[in-house]
Amino acid sequence: MKLSKILLGICFVIVGQFFSSCSLDETPYTSLPMSDYFQTPENFGFYLDGVYSQMCVDRTWGGAAIACMLYDDDDTQAGRSYRPGIDGFYNFTTRAADTWKGFFNIVQQANMFLYELSEKGHEILSPEIHDRYKGEALFLRAYAYLELARRFGGLPYRDGPYLDGISSPDCARIPQTEVYKNVAKDFLEASTLLPTSYNTGYTSTDRGRPTRQAAWGMYMRTNLHLAGAEGYGSLSKTPDAAKAEQCYRNVIEAGDSILKYANTIDFPALEKNYMAPFDTKNQNNCNEILFSAQLLTNFAGRGVEIAFTCCPPGSDLCGSADNGGGEVTLRWDFIGKKFYKNDKRIEWGVALVDSFYNNKSNEKRWYYIYNPYIFPNSGEQSGTIPTQYTCTSTTSEDTWQKNYATPNVPQQDETGYGFDKNINLKNSITGDATRRATPKIYSMKYTDPEATGKQMNGCDIILLRYADVLLMYAEAQCELNNISAGIEYLDKIRNRAGIPLIENIYPGIDQYDLRDSIRLERRRELYLEFNRRWDLVRWGEFSTTMTNAKRPRYTWQDLYPIPVEEISANGLINSNNPGW
Repeated sequence: MKLSKILLGICFVIVGQFFSSCSLDETPYTSLPMSDYFQTPENFGFYLDGVYSQMCVDRTWGGAAIACMLYDDDDTQAGRSYRPGIDGFYNFTTRAADTWKGFFNIVQQANMFLYELSEKGHEILSPEIHDRYKGEALFLRAYAYLELARRFGGLPYRDGPYLDGISSPDCARIPQTEVYKNVAKDFLEASTLLPTSYNTGYTSTDRGRPTRQAAWGMYMRTNLHLAGAEGYGSLSKTPDAAKAEQCYRNVIEAGDSILKYANTIDFPALEKNYMAPFDTKNQNNCNEILFSAQLLTNFAGRGVEIAFTCCPPGSDLCGSADNGGGEVTLRWDFIGKKFYKNDKRIEWGVALVDSFYNNKSNEKRWYYIYNPYIFPNSGEQSGTIPTQYTCTSTTSEDTWQKNYATPNVPQQDETGYGFDKNINLKNSITGDATRRATPKIYSMKYTDPEATGKQMNGCDIILLRYADVLLMYAEAQCELNNISAGIEYLDKIRNRAGIPLIENIYPGIDQYDLRDSIRLERRRELYLEFNRRWDLVRWGEFSTTMTNAKRPRYTWQDLYPIPVEEISANGLINSNNPGW
């Protein structure tokens, strides 16, 4: 879909920057009535491209969707601007409200497109394009509702567009499980309409649009939510073992369909190199990526700041004009205690770095100093780093000190959290003191050396990878006690990472231990890919895990608050989510 970027500029005018739930500004900004706009095949295509464009604006994956989750993760460390809930209470309610508006905007636009498609599409479009467009719009609507349901629970659900003067502005919420079931239905219908590759039904320039396999993958994800603590799982408010089992069977059935194409047409497929899907030069030809929010890098200010946020100050990897912000890093007790030493997913200089030396900066290593539960002030992060934590070389080739950067990783998988180091520091505020400290470990997943500014980076936000599909498939097999199948597909991920295979090191593993191994592997494989929070929620472990990680949460914080504007304007929503 990269070639569509030029057309998307037109779509911003036609489709407009409106958002829509049930009562929040339902009117699309357009210079033409909708009935007059949908008169040509080109305009149908332009409008649909405009819906895609909303996947990466500030209220979705261009800002708010990222900001709400970067620190709501037990494996990240973050600066003040990305620290929601350090005392157990969120201070990012505004950004949470933005995601409500942003994803409901996609719902409204997809619904409008589907309405006009049903009214005029058969007359204007060829049958093949009509069906494909319908599949794409159903997929986008389902995806937006999936993100909303995960964040807010029950929703005011519309399966048709809000029409000014016709539709009621009031709409009651339906339960979260009902939203998930509607989402699953849309993904399943989309799977019957979408092409199976970018060689059949699509062209190579359509990368970024969902395939049949992407719809099945999202269907798998939705069913795992239904099978867990939000739906029918043993930890839910209304457990139903039979329904949970059916959801796992749905995951396996969809996974079997994906595996069939993986084995016959090599799409999707695992890349040999773990970091390959994050290479901006490779993403548009990467068969591991099933769906992503693509960035509009040729429009000033239309990209996202994730590269800037995740890259060290002084680096060239997020845009030469802005260097890096270095706000979000990975925790030492995650990298140092949860991975094998030779795991390719934490290879230094390839997947991770801890500092940079280049012609812009003679920066030494950046780090956090803190006491448990106490947020460090700026002075506590500006002390002199002791000799053993300082890289003495300032050449561009020597970008990290390996005897420091390589953690002492146990040779066996472990559970539980490690502890940060106690180091002696001289600090302008505290003087000589022993303080708890952790180095800043930066991920290279969202880097782009060719970017010219912090909102011009070209690394897409990957929302579904084939690796995730294999892990979901392994998880469902495990939950149905199909141990050998669970091991087989888990080991495909471990094999690429270069770590020991379960079949070799854990002969006779039982369901309980295999479940733990799969959950740990999801944590390692998908770090910083916006899955961890939702995995913990569906496993019923979010509040406990975050509290153990010294980021205390309560169970009611599994959900975000409904925006106060919605409650005020929607006559059929009279209260917020519990606890808010």
